[in-house]
Amino acid sequence: MRGYSMVVFMLWHVGVLTFLPGAWILMNVFFILSAFLITRLLLAEQREFGWISVREFYRRRVRRLAPALLVMVGAVTLDGWAFAPAAERTYLRGDILATLTYVMNWRLVLRDDQYFEEFTHPSITRHAWSLSVEEQFYLVVPLLIIAALTYAHRRSARTAGFVVLALASAAWASTIDLDSPGGQAHAYYGTDVRMQALALGVAAGVWTGHRGRGGGLLRARDRRDPLDAETAGSRSSAGSASSRRSQASRSSSR
Repeated sequence: MRGYSMVVFMLWHVGVLTFLPGAWILMNVFFILSAFLITRLLLAEQREFGWISVREFYRRRVRRLAPALLVMVGAVTLDGWAFAPAAERTYLRGDILATLTYVMNWRLVLRDDQYFEEFTHPSITRHAWSLSVEEQFYLVVPLLIIAALTYAHRRSARTAGFVVLALASAAWASTIDLDSPGGQAHAYYGTDVRMQALALGVAAGVWTGHRGRGGGLLRARDRRDPLDAETAGSRSSAGSASSRRSQASRSSSR
């Protein structure tokens, strides 16, 4: 579904779906689904191993995103050097650095970038703003999930915490001055504003990732869980090793 959302969004960008003036809202759908899936992935890890490895989570995100990002940045660098207007090349180096460090959205905010302005020369890496939002979210989401599992013992309490976070983000967004260019850029690119969609996705993932009273975790490898198939392959070797260790321990105790 995330893929379908992005296809519709890109078709709207190139003018194919101009009859959908509100298609940009699909970015919120994308953030909700991304947060939902990453939450289910973290819960699947906790369910299988009994803990969540923050370092391993970060390693998986880098391994998944860095190769494509480096290819894109390389292509953009060549394109900018060869074809970009002089006005665009003046800040291209900073844009590439901001893209590689996942802060492109805040660079656009500081520049009062107007996403819907038609008569400008937008940055070649402007589209990396959404990746920056996601990566900033990935820095904190495993810590938030661990805190929820540690300090909230009921599914309703865990879910409510993230709903409150979403409401707080929405309340904060309502205070932004949309009459100023800076406020408009902040309202569109800001991670603090987009947190309302991300937090709702986490809340949905927490709510559906548990069952029973008291927030008991789902059974391991539940066939209904779409993330088990993704995580099973990468963890099969670890599970086999753990099984062998258990068998060896039982044999020695005899």
